[in-house]
Amino acid sequence: MIGRLERNGLVQRMVDPTDARARRVMLTRQGRSARKKFLTHLGDGSAALGQLSTSQQAELRLLLNKTDELSGQPKRRRSAVERR
Repeated sequence: MIGRLERNGLVQRMVDPTDARARRVMLTRQGRSARKKFLTHLGDGSAALGQLSTSQQAELRLLLNKTDELSGQPKRRRSAVERR
């Protein structure tokens, strides 16, 4: 799956600065743009979100927030989906 994201230009693998044996997967500019569009779509009351259980929605919010932490990007204003 990571290979496909990388081939599509959405992520890049980088050497972990603390462990040269490990690799970090980082969003590219194109990946961040796709992520932003996805979050906007969800924040607009996407019907797809309504098909998720409450626990699945909570897990999605947790994972979306985790991508911010892992990306090293500055904290951003959370979408309506993430604030629920």
